[in-house]
Amino acid sequence: MDEILQKVIPYPAQHDADLPGIGPLDSNGWIVQDDAFAGQMRKRDQLLNNSSHLVHADAGASSDAKSEVLEQVLEILRKRAGYLVTQYRVTRPDGITIPLQGDPLWIAAQLIQEDLCLHEKRGDEHVLTSAVMCFPASWTLAEKIGRPLSAIRDPRHRD
Repeated sequence: MDEILQKVIPYPAQHDADLPGIGPLDSNGWIVQDDAFAGQMRKRDQLLNNSSHLVHADAGASSDAKSEVLEQVLEILRKRAGYLVTQYRVTRPDGITIPLQGDPLWIAAQLIQEDLCLHEKRGDEHVLTSAVMCFPASWTLAEKIGRPLSAIRDPRHRD
């Protein structure tokens, strides 16, 4: 398996820890393009094309919510050097062109390094309704899709 690692973690460390802090990011800061972009996007494309059943799942996400994610991504990318965003397609900094047709979350996932998880309010809980997770840590998408956020945070929680 190929290792695709950043030379520097692009988030500020929490206190004096070596790990990135966990906290809110400003609206323009949640999409990061770092030194591992080309390698990660190449691997992401490979996973999306050859193993989509492992990295993409949808448990009834609303089309409005998925469209909102894509619109937010496109709004940020329109201002980013290296991206060319037109009405019908986006060309990434690595030269790959992605048509703006199809499932909005799937399209957004082809444009950026970040994995995308959409949680929607269902009753009293927020449920993972759709996701593209190419690089999860210590879990699989199949374990979490369609489950409430409380179950995602605490694996002992069962529906």
